[in-house]
Amino acid sequence: MLKAIIIYHTRTGNTKSLAEKIKKRLEYLNIVVEVYQDNNFKALDSLNDFDIISLGSPTHYWQIASDFKEFLKKINGFNLKGKKLIVFATGVSPKSHPKICSDIIKIMKPSGIDTIAKIGCVKEPTDDLDTKIEQVISKDLFQI
Repeated sequence: MLKAIIIYHTRTGNTKSLAEKIKKRLEYLNIVVEVYQDNNFKALDSLNDFDIISLGSPTHYWQIASDFKEFLKKINGFNLKGKKLIVFATGVSPKSHPKICSDIIKIMKPSGIDTIAKIGCVKEPTDDLDTKIEQVISKDLFQI
């Protein structure tokens, strides 16, 4: 059975809500999921125990949240080749979350992880985002 970990940063709760929607979708696909806020995740070495790693940040002044960026710098040197990456972000503008997703991917590139999905929303995730998540995270991505 595949295992996934979702690690996110949040201030207002919007990114946490998006993380929960991603968790729900992965569980629907029979993937075991663990979810952590970045400041509560200390077992960096355990990342190798997961097949799928999902990382998410809100937008702060058109940047990745600074605390989350520091967290990403701690893990981007790990060898994560063969792992799948799902990135997600929230922001106040339709242009902000795609930028944050791209920035997370750039930071994680040295790890060798393979990006399979980018998900974002403006402000709080709404129920209509579930359909987009279903389209973006399909069982075909994991060869289930």
